[in-house]
Amino acid sequence: MALVYFSVYDHDAFTSDDKLAQFCLPLTMMQTGYRHIYLRANNNDETHSTLFVNIDIRNDNSVNDINDHHIDRTRL
Repeated sequence: MALVYFSVYDHDAFTSDDKLAQFCLPLTMMQTGYRHIYLRANNNDETHSTLFVNIDIRNDNSVNDINDHHIDRTRL
């Protein structure tokens, strides 16, 4: 089973990165298009925060290009 994990961190120059919220779901449950990801606190309590994302799932059958794919992590 493949899982997709979303996490939100508080990044600043003076302290370590603090995880603020998270959400995890099976890849088979993801739907394409614009979606709100409802985030949970570290103790799994509900928060009033969401990530607004545009999900596009593609099937790449190319074996030669498998090492060229990566996830670009950008801090906001």
